[in-house]
Amino acid sequence: MSEQNIQAINTPDSANPPSDSIQLAQSVDSNSHLNLLEIAQLSPRPNPMEKTTNLPDQKTHLNKVAQEIQTLFDQTRVRFTQEVSSQGKLLGRPLDAVKNFFGTKNGSDTINSRFDQEKLKVDRLQTLAKENNQEEFRKIYLELTGTELDPPNNQKITRRLLIEPLVGDYQKSQRDMVNTVALAIPFALTGFRGAPIVMRSESLALRGLTAIGNNVPASMLHDAAIVAGGNTLLKAVDGRFSDPYYDAATGFVTGALWAPAQRASTRMTEGWMQKYGTTYGVTPLNPGKLTTTFDVNNKGFGMYMSESYLRHGSSWSLYGAYEPIAREATDFAFGKVDSYSPSRVAANSFYGFTSGLFFGQSYGMTYTPALNKIFNPIYSQFK
Repeated sequence: MSEQNIQAINTPDSANPPSDSIQLAQSVDSNSHLNLLEIAQLSPRPNPMEKTTNLPDQKTHLNKVAQEIQTLFDQTRVRFTQEVSSQGKLLGRPLDAVKNFFGTKNGSDTINSRFDQEKLKVDRLQTLAKENNQEEFRKIYLELTGTELDPPNNQKITRRLLIEPLVGDYQKSQRDMVNTVALAIPFALTGFRGAPIVMRSESLALRGLTAIGNNVPASMLHDAAIVAGGNTLLKAVDGRFSDPYYDAATGFVTGALWAPAQRASTRMTEGWMQKYGTTYGVTPLNPGKLTTTFDVNNKGFGMYMSESYLRHGSSWSLYGAYEPIAREATDFAFGKVDSYSPSRVAANSFYGFTSGLFFGQSYGMTYTPALNKIFNPIYSQFK
């Protein structure tokens, strides 16, 4: 090696120290007789610890994760407690009490028990973090979140607990039950428009109801007004899920659609009774009207069941089948659902048809006898 090359390598430049790349180039130039392996050994090597020196150690990471889980759990439980306490006294709390009585999964007692169980795991997680017990920590973390524990890092991780959706499930369950009951109570009152006909009363005081009960358009407006007003009022008094415009619209649609189902079922019942019922001496009361009934008293259990099924089972099942079509449109119009879903409508219609058939049959077997026994003495005063 020449003396000039040696001097170039060993002489420092205090003003501008050469960079690694310049030093490597000078080294390669001055050592051109070396092979590639020897040249590579002269190049500066990266420090493998340079990128990880700022990462937390495993114990610090476990404690950090445990604290995040604790905070998330506490926030979730506070949200649930607030949701339970916000339920209205008129409908929400009594309905929650019914769920608790039957031990349903969406009852507040059941969910609180689940929170108590998860709290034990969260506390256990704190202990395992302090002990740096990585294996058990990972196991409990998986049970709480449903995901594997992330390695130590400085990234912000969005964590979720498996119990979090229960808060939303409880709220949805309460909303659905409050909506159903708030509609059902005024809906039941619409039946009084047909009561004078069922009771065979044509008194002056009740002729207004009789006129409404015999006319489909009038019945639709009558029922729509009662259900819309009743639904809006009940939910406003309850408070928690009140939405006046939506409640009025839902009640109007729910009430207005009942009369057409009634008329269709009575027509079918009239046709069947004219063909088969006369054999048993069954005669129609108020024939050709919306609330046509048939005198099946003392005509045998089979005829009683047939009339009950045809007149009530068919009307409720028909109503349950087509009412969800309009309800879905109302929900979409008021932004309660993201889109109009035919699959959801089909599922609700199937449920409405089957449950309506069962309820209508049961209702029909008790409706007329109960009204006769309870209201005949009352109506007789107006004759």
